Amino acid sequence: RPARRPDVDTLMLLPVRSPRRDLGILAVVGPVEAALESGRSIFSVAASNLNIALEREELLQSLVAQQRSLQDALEREQALASTVRQIGSPIIPLLPRVLLIPLIGTIDTARAQQLIEVALDGISRHRATEVLLDLTGVPLVDTQVAAALIRVTRAATLLGAHVTLVGVRPEIAQSMVSLGIDLSFITTRATLSAAVEELMRSGHRAGLRARA
Repeated sequence: RPARRPDVDTLMLLPVRSPRRDLGILAVVGPVEAALESGRSIFSVAASNLNIALEREELLQSLVAQQRSLQDALEREQALASTVRQIGSPIIPLLPRVLLIPLIGTIDTARAQQLIEVALDGISRHRATEVLLDLTGVPLVDTQVAAALIRVTRAATLLGAHVTLVGVRPEIAQSMVSLGIDLSFITTRATLSAAVEELMRSGHRAGLRARA
């Protein structure tokens, strides 16, 4: 067998792959010596370790991407929830010092608290003396909703504003009665137009001009 020349190199190619896909090839270049050939198993182990490291890095990047995606989804959901809350309890200056707050959809604990904050902020900013809470878009009035309405009414009174509930449908009135909710101290009107007509008949605008 001819002797090997020490200046001749050899190339050893070891595949690096995972169960899902090929990751690449580990190339080992060195002199053609017995040590290189005998170290084939060592290089195979190195290729295996490299495979594990690459899979771990790939998994880590995937987890980071998923976390970023979940965070983006959470931020979008929070932004949407904020938009829905703003739409659900808008402040509409209807007449001088008269605010209309149309309520839309189901009112949970968070929206009830937001309603109170929005109403009091609107009364303060617009120096309102009358607040019309329109329940036309509320499908159900339970004890939680009624409690929120009572709190708004009492807080508004402390700021010098009077609250009128409008859009009280027969089924809502029956629901309140069956729940034993006493709203007798709150003015109610069947429709928004009826509430506005009542304000006009009471000389609300004239009174405002006189106070101004």
